[in-house]
Amino acid sequence: MESRHVIKGVTPNAEGLFTLAGIRVLAKGRGCKVRAAKPTGCEILGSFTTTILVFNQPGLCSPRRIFAACTIATGRKLISQRRCQAPADLDTVSHGLVESKLAELLAADGIEPYRAGRRTVAFESLIRSEFAAGAIDFAGENKHVKAAVRCVVDAGFAERALGPRGGWQQARLTWSERARPELSESDLMSFLK
Repeated sequence: MESRHVIKGVTPNAEGLFTLAGIRVLAKGRGCKVRAAKPTGCEILGSFTTTILVFNQPGLCSPRRIFAACTIATGRKLISQRRCQAPADLDTVSHGLVESKLAELLAADGIEPYRAGRRTVAFESLIRSEFAAGAIDFAGENKHVKAAVRCVVDAGFAERALGPRGGWQQARLTWSERARPELSESDLMSFLK
């Protein structure tokens, strides 16, 4: 599946971290600018305020931190860690995706993953795409679903291919290995039996 959503050749490294060039592109896509880059961090300028982005490693930063800094800089609501946790009675493993990572990523980008003990429509659409050959529910009509798709694609967790006429109605996601749980050696051996 060819992805038509390309972030100008900027992709995360093997550890899922972005260089300064990637940070600039992700920040620009969220209405922010990067200023005063140093080996330990940089400033993110938004329409509301300026925030400090501290790198995970010298010159490298996770998408979750980048999204959170941009969310704060633009004055949007940052979702708390407590609200990123799945309700206890919700099945979070049968779909084959690491739901906790995806929920944290969406929350950092200002998108609520859970509400009233259930997944939000945006988050549920992402999860259901795993069972529906990549098809994304409500992608053509819900702005929150589009924002959630853009979030996981920008972070390198998935690739998006738009429909045949370039629209969202038949858009599809292909999840990367970063969105899937890591299998231990014993898991692999039991699978091969």
